[in-house]
Amino acid sequence: MSKDVSIIIPVNNEEGNVPELCFKLKKVLGALGQDYEVIFVDDGSSDNTYVLLLKAHNQDKHINIIKLTGNFGQSTALSAGFCYARGRIIVTMDGDLQHDPEDIPLFLDRMNSGCGLVNGWKRKRNDDSLGKRISSLIFKIIMRLIFGIQLNNSSSTFKAYRWEDVKGITLREGLHCFMPVIMRKNISICEIEIKCNKRKSGKSHYGWKDTIAVCQNMFLLMFKRSHLLNNYLLQDRVEALKFHA
Repeated sequence: MSKDVSIIIPVNNEEGNVPELCFKLKKVLGALGQDYEVIFVDDGSSDNTYVLLLKAHNQDKHINIIKLTGNFGQSTALSAGFCYARGRIIVTMDGDLQHDPEDIPLFLDRMNSGCGLVNGWKRKRNDDSLGKRISSLIFKIIMRLIFGIQLNNSSSTFKAYRWEDVKGITLREGLHCFMPVIMRKNISICEIEIKCNKRKSGKSHYGWKDTIAVCQNMFLLMFKRSHLLNNYLLQDRVEALKFHA
């Protein structure tokens, strides 16, 4: 059965954020008057994240869980969510509460006005280190000069898509940052400003391995983007260990 909206949220060791995030999502999405689902993708958590998600699922059947067999990374987790999502519009976001559920209606409004991909832009960044801010600036410059993508921050996970544009897409790690490059030939892309809350619990999972993955994919895209969706840049579909729906 299809839904109006699917929210896909990769999580890894977010036990301190999951309960509040579920509460906020229910408040915001319940007020929309639309049929929705929330898909949490547990990407190999070693804390109580999965236990708390099971509790949330038992209390609210809008909440579904995909538990991956290990820690594969954000791109793989998003790919797993795309495989199971049933929403006409799909919104992806982080699970650390820095992305505010209250911004979700803004994405839906832009999608309903005709945009094919809505990109979230954090004008004010609260928790980012100087190094991450510099790398984000360099990434933006390269995206504009090499790929012609005129966005302020295309690496943000907070985005909205149409189901038919992402269904079945399976991404190599780090490639989710380049979704505007992958999809730009077929759809209109717009950008909205989003809030960036301070992380309340846990720590950032972004590290040097992620930077390397992004750089590798950037160089691969420079040479392979003309036939991106059927070459090396896509990986085999990841099997989920458990799916609770």
